[in-house]
Amino acid sequence: MNETDRYLTDENLRVFTMKNYFVDSRHRNAKTHWNWAAFFLTPFWLFYRKMYLLGFVYLIFTMLVQELIPSSLAVFIINWTVSIFIGLFGNTIYIKHAEKKITRICETHDDDFARIQEFYEQGGTTLRASILIPLGVGMIHAVVVYSFL
Repeated sequence: MNETDRYLTDENLRVFTMKNYFVDSRHRNAKTHWNWAAFFLTPFWLFYRKMYLLGFVYLIFTMLVQELIPSSLAVFIINWTVSIFIGLFGNTIYIKHAEKKITRICETHDDDFARIQEFYEQGGTTLRASILIPLGVGMIHAVVVYSFL
């Protein structure tokens, strides 16, 4: 057993994610498991699950695709392909994200109370960021793009 694996308990994952769903998903050992929210609401879901870096990468990627590819059909196909990918692999991506955060928290906090407090702060969900960040970035994108027309 790897040294960091001792931190990746079901209880730590449950506290970090605030759901039994991801513990059950991890036990299925399936790389793909369909997630409707991740598919239909990709940028919002990424920020809701506090995967900020991946959320910003997604937003920047979709904006670049819209600006650089002249065909609206090609943009539609690319965006749907990415959404299908996130719908299929979103749970796995989120579990890996949670495991990295859990390991980092456990390695830097010796006290159980401090760990749990940090799990609640860094884990779980955030409705505010899931709405405000994608809309804010979208508005900034619109202002920047349309100010040059």
